Formats: sequence, structure tokens, C-alpha cells
Amino acid sequence: MYKIKNIKKCGESKYQIEFTDNSKIKIYDNVLLKNNILFKKELNDELYNGILKENTKEDNYYQVVKFISKKMRSKKEVIDFIDKLDYDYKEKEEVLKRLISNHLINDKMYARAYVQDKFSLTSDGPIKIRESLVHNNIDNSIIEELLNELDENEIYFKLEKLINKKIKSNTTKSSYALKQKIIYDMKNLGYDISMINEILDNSNISSNNNVISKEYSKLYHKLSNKYEGEELSRQIYYKLRSKGFNDEEITSIKI
Repeated sequence: MYKIKNIKKCGESKYQIEFTDNSKIKIYDNVLLKNNILFKKELNDELYNGILKENTKEDNYYQVVKFISKKMRSKKEVIDFIDKLDYDYKEKEEVLKRLISNHLINDKMYARAYVQDKFSLTSDGPIKIRESLVHNNIDNSIIEELLNELDENEIYFKLEKLINKKIKSNTTKSSYALKQKIIYDMKNLGYDISMINEILDNSNISSNNNVISKEYSKLYHKLSNKYEGEELSRQIYYKLRSKGFNDEEITSIKI
């Protein structure tokens, strides 16, 4: 028998039971209340071992709750976390069932928050957002519903802003090279190629004079030791064309 000397609150959701032999255990308040421990003066071996077992289950549960409390998680993320804790199958299923019952796992709520955060706070486009949700095993019907809620005009405006920023910050690339780089980058961010091309077609993407002037100067210093006159101009022209500059851009520096 385990004779109880004292029971006191310790922490937000735990009690400490001190026995007459000065041994102590900490148990969760719901385990204490469920087993009516507050009104007992002693615990037999069966009850003592029972509450320890129940307490271990509570530890398992709250360990996962702590993981979820840091930020909203998908069911897949929670399962992956539980797998690292080496729970047996029954413990794992019990924890998952309880989390779902307490609305701590809800893939639709998770996906809605994910879509809103990614679209509002990052440069990610719909395709990349979709891929991330698929990776987290979110049901396709949920993904379709949430992505369809995105305003296409807002997607267009966001992409246009990203592309214009790339164009304005260009200091090294020809118009052709810049266009290819923008297409590559925007596709990687998850935007539709047809929308990318539409915005590029409506954008002034010609190289500024500083870019081609720098390129011309580099080539001139490099090739002038080997060529001169018309041949030097011809070689510089070929090199500039190979870098993606068009005739109009090349003519602007009067080779």
C-alpha cells in the first residue's frame, strides 16, 4: 500500500503526491480527478500502477500537444513527429484520435492558414503552394477548394510586381537572358507559364544602356589585343549576340 501524506498543485496541469515514505510522484490533474485521488488516503498496488500508466499516456499526448502548439500542423506532420517518439501502434492511434477529437488536428484549417500565409507573406505562387500541400497529404478536394478561393487578379498583380522588380534590378543580363531567367525563377516560385509570358509580353524588358555598355567595355578590352578595326567590331558584335543582346540594343552603343 502507498499511504498519502500530502497532495499539492505543482504547475498548470499537474499535482504532486507525497507518500509517508517521502517518495513523490507527479500526475496530471485529469488522472487525479478521474481516479478520485483527492479523497483517498492510500493507494493499493493496482491503483498506483494504473495511475502511473495513465500518466505515461498523458505525457505522450501532451508531448505532441506541445509540438502542435508551436504552430499549426498537418496530420502528416503530427504522424511523422509521433513516429520519431517510438510509440507503439495502439498509443499512436490513441493520441491521434484524441487530438482530432479535441480539434487540435484539422487539415482543412491547417491548409487554409498555410495558403493564406504563403500567398500573403512569401513570393510563392499557386503551383508551389499546391505541391507543398500535396506533400503534406492534404486531400485534393481541400486543395482545389482553397486555391480556387485565391483571386486571379491578385495572383496576376503579385507576379507582375515580382517580374518588374527583376527587370528594374537587372545590371548584367541582356534582354533575352533576363527574360529566360525571369521565366525560370517565376516557374520555380510556382506561377503558370502562360501568365508569366503574358506579363513579359506587356513589359519593357529591353536591356538598359549601362548593361550593354559594361558588356561592350569588357569585350573591347579583351578582344582589342587580338583584333582591330572592322574585325574587332565584328567579333564584339558576335559575342554580344551570343549573350542575348539584339541588334537594336547593340546598335544603341554604336559599334
